[in-house]
Amino acid sequence: MATCSKPAILFLRLFVIVLLLSCVACNSETGEQRQVKAAVMRYTDQLASCYKNMDMNPMQLVATADHAAKLYSHMAALGEGRVRLESKLKTVAFDSISFPKPESAAVRTTETWDFVHVNIDHGQRSLEKKDFPYQVSYELKKEGDRWLVAATSVSTALAQQKTNGR
Repeated sequence: MATCSKPAILFLRLFVIVLLLSCVACNSETGEQRQVKAAVMRYTDQLASCYKNMDMNPMQLVATADHAAKLYSHMAALGEGRVRLESKLKTVAFDSISFPKPESAAVRTTETWDFVHVNIDHGQRSLEKKDFPYQVSYELKKEGDRWLVAATSVSTALAQQKTNGR
């Protein structure tokens, strides 16, 4: 039976510890990243609910006042057209999360949604889409201990590629 010298055993133990720590470091998210992801998920859940219920007031819990006001204007415009938006987030992948400043975050996601416009008066459904892909950029601000969505921009380039067969 072969025996290892004490320096070899010490080296092997140190190597295993370093290897394990490097694996943990590569796969771990910071607390701030987890909080930002959770804020984006709360935002998407609340957004779908608020459009369906035609009440944007709860958006103030997950978005800045300015951004919530923009969403209210969009919902009101739909309502004037006697339409309500119903949507469901099916998948979301967080492509990147960065912190340009200590109190701000930038997030890029790839999301898949189902949505339909429903006539308020008679329930007729129109513009129904299933598995519609979006790339979404979120800007978040930290107010107190909460991350709030301050702005979003949406790209439908993925949907256009899918439609064009690319």
